[in-house]
Amino acid sequence: MAKNNLRLAWILPALPMGLLLSLSLAVGVFYIHVSYIEEFIMYAALCGVFYKNPKQLAATISVSFIISFVIKQVSPFHF
Repeated sequence: MAKNNLRLAWILPALPMGLLLSLSLAVGVFYIHVSYIEEFIMYAALCGVFYKNPKQLAATISVSFIISFVIKQVSPFHF
């Protein structure tokens, strides 16, 4: 389905990437700290797997940061 729709091709890969990013990073007002290096390595691996072109990768990474922030704010479980 994402092959025919450009927006879905940029948003769907960002969902698992955002989840891994929310699990691996501790974000504060003035800092970003990598809590779990294994999840961050998996995030980098997903960046490599979902890579098509630089513009798509930049959009996917930015959307995954937004999704990660939303997950951190909404989730009742804090890892």
